[in-house]
This record gives sequence, C-alpha cells and structure tokens, in this order.
Amino acid sequence: MEDWMDEEQEDMSLSDLMGLVQQFEQSQQSSKPLFFDEDSYERIILFYQENREFKRALSVAETALEQYPYSPTFFILKAEVLAEQNQFEEALNILEIAETLDANEITIYLIRADIYLWTSQHKKALEQLNLALPLASEKDDFTDIYLLKADVFEDQEQYLEVIDALEEAIKADPYSEEALSRLGFAIEITEAFERSEVFHRELTESDPYNHFAWFNLGHALYYLHRFDDAIEAFEFVVAIQDDFEPAHIFLGDVWFEKEEYSKALEKYMDASKIGKSRKETFFKIAECYEQLTDFKNCRYYLRKATNIDATYDDAFYKIGETYLAENNYNQAVQAYERAVKISPENTSFLIALGNAHMLNEDTDTALSYFSKAIDLEPNVKSHYINLANGFFSAEDFNNSIDTLDLCYSLFPSATDVLYIKTVFLFQIGQRKEALATLEKAINIDTKDLSLIFDMNPLLTEDDAVMLLLENYGLTDFS
Repeated sequence: MEDWMDEEQEDMSLSDLMGLVQQFEQSQQSSKPLFFDEDSYERIILFYQENREFKRALSVAETALEQYPYSPTFFILKAEVLAEQNQFEEALNILEIAETLDANEITIYLIRADIYLWTSQHKKALEQLNLALPLASEKDDFTDIYLLKADVFEDQEQYLEVIDALEEAIKADPYSEEALSRLGFAIEITEAFERSEVFHRELTESDPYNHFAWFNLGHALYYLHRFDDAIEAFEFVVAIQDDFEPAHIFLGDVWFEKEEYSKALEKYMDASKIGKSRKETFFKIAECYEQLTDFKNCRYYLRKATNIDATYDDAFYKIGETYLAENNYNQAVQAYERAVKISPENTSFLIALGNAHMLNEDTDTALSYFSKAIDLEPNVKSHYINLANGFFSAEDFNNSIDTLDLCYSLFPSATDVLYIKTVFLFQIGQRKEALATLEKAINIDTKDLSLIFDMNPLLTEDDAVMLLLENYGLTDFS
C-alpha cells in the first residue's frame, strides 16, 4: 500500500520521535495514561507503520480516536493500517466514516483506489481517482493521482494509457523521478519512441536542467538508432549530474552500437567508478575487451562480476567463450560447466559445452549434451544439426544421417538440412544418394545452396555436381 503521509515525519528529528514513542509506550503501561495532541498521535502511528508494526499502529489509532472521535485523520490512518494488513472491507468501512467527516480529504480517495487496485477492481479504482482530481491543489496531489492511475493501467497491461497517465504526472512535477523512470520503461514496452522524443524535447526546452528528461530523450533516440543525437542527449545528462550512472551506461551502449569499443569501454568504466559496482556494468566492460580481443582483461571483469553474483551464469558462459577463442578447450569446458551447473536447462549453455567437448576430442560427452538439448527443446532445428555433426565427427555415419532425416521430418521446409545431408553423403562416398538429396533440395528451394560449398569447397570441382547445377540453370552459388 502507498504511504500517503510520510511527509508528516520530516519536521521531527529521529531522537525526538523516538522520545515521543517511548513516552507513549510508558504512558500505556501507567494507570494514568497521558494525553497527546493530534500531531503527536499521527507521528507515532506513522512511526509504527514505517516499521511495519501494524498492530501497534492500529492500537495507537484507536487510542487517538478515543480522544479525538471526530478527527478524519485518525480514521484515515486506521483505514490505511487495516489495508496494509489486507483487511480491505473493514478499511473501506472506516473510510466511509472519514468521508462523512471531511469529504474533501483527497487521501480518502487515494486509499480507496489503492484498495480497489489490490483487489483488481480497476474500474472502481479509476472512479476514485477521478473523484480525487477536482480536490487536488498541490503538485504532489496531482502526481500521486496520476502515478496511481498508471498503476491501474499497468496492472491491466494497457501501456499506452500508462504513458498518458505518466505524462500527466510529469506535467505536474517535471522532477518526479518515479514518473520519468517508469515512463521510459513504458515507452520501451510500447516502442513509442517518436512520441517519447516529442514529449521529452518539449520538457527539455521548458526545463533545460532536468537531467532525467534529457536521459529519457536520449533513451528514445537510442532506440530510434539516431546514435549521434542520443550521445548529445546523454552528454547533457552527465554535464548536469555527473554521477547519474544510467547515462554513462547508455553512452557506453551507444558507442558499442557504433562499434567504437574503446570509447564504449571508457564510458562503462566511468559508470563503474560511481560506486554501485553493478555486475552488469562489469559484464559490459568485459564485452568491450572481448571485441578488442583482450581476453585476459575480459575475463578479469567477468570474474569481478561473478564475485558480486556467484550465480551469474552469463558471465561464466562468456568466460568459456574467451577460452574457446584462444583454443584453450580445457578451460572453456570448465567455464561452460559452471554456467550449466547454475542453469542446467539453458540449451545455449549445453550446446556450447557440447561443442567445447567436441573440440577437446571428447565426443561421447559432447553427444550427451547435444541430446539433452533436444530433450529440453525438441522443436529447435539447430539442436538436431549439432547432434548430427557430433555423430559424424565420431564416424557414426548412420546415426548422423538418421538424425538429419529425423530433423527434416520435423522441419520439412528446412532445405539447409538437406544440403548438410548432401555434404555428409558425399564425404562418406554415397554419391548416388548425395546427388539425389541435392536435387531434392534444389527443387524445393535454392536459398541455402551455398552451404554445400561452404562446408566442402572441393564440391566446386565435382563434375557431377556442376552438371546437375547447370541443368537447373544455377551458376551463382554465393
């Protein structure tokens, strides 16, 4: 539940507040309990709420109502505490009493809306928020209303309406980080990047020092692939607030997309120095080093990421990739095994581990991982091709051809499987079957024809193959 009254605590120091709470608790144990003013009761209730001591908060609210039976504030606070304990019906009943005392108290309608949202009564929630709007006078009121409207629409996955609500919240408070952050997320889901650009350009023009507005503008431009404009926007962000980590990260992302890996690395490094040391940032740094073929530093930052999160499977997978690039198959196997141990049903990891075992000349183990990938994802064509390749490398030609036949039966439009089979048949000397398979593939589709020459360039010198292709008028094999 939303805490609508946190600001009430701001004017009292923690020591004064603790003293007040202690005084109240001692009073409750006395035969002559003390009386507190309304502000004191309110602060005590809010203290217990914030510490999730809801029974105590409820008890204080009831004590306050004994002394101030016509105070809408304590009915509202009592209702809020009840709602936080999922006692929604009782909370709604209490709010009815509060409304009779002060129908213009906006918090009544906000709490009701929150309750209706929690109980998936979206129409009723919106009705309460619409009733609250005419009562709003402060920017925070408008912001709270529209943020809660966004919650209601988001709960129904109505993201265009979410955007509408968040834009209204930002109009009320251009510095609402919650609204600006959530707007960026909603824009990404709906891919309404052109709309985002228009809205945030207007916002930056009216408020040129709003770093979050510049960030959202850069975010939209990034996804519109207008990278130079995006860089300009993100540079404005860091000029206004240098410690705004997401801007540094997105600057890195833009330069990475532009294949300027050294510049991307610089920006990711800036992000990592801000203090949060997020594992994702180290992973991005590692990716830059990978592109720069500096595998040692790549692994260094990947291990920094795994030191933060020992279950970071993608990092272990990437470590395996770097060792594979260096032909260090033993180390690659070990890294992939770590990834598989963390995520045993990730077929990409299983295939990578299988391929590493193949390169390490452990074909039997490789075949077991390829087979497991098929068991987990029987509708993925490439898994069967990997298994067929494994059988072929193990010189188990019958199982290799049988696997390709099974694959083609499952994917009858996959002519690439027929072209692969063609190459295998030629390599084991079954020329008649190979030519028949090639002709079958050509009659279906020639888009994957170049596969046979990629896999076996010597086939360009095979007279029978060339004659067959000429008969079909095929001269371009690229």
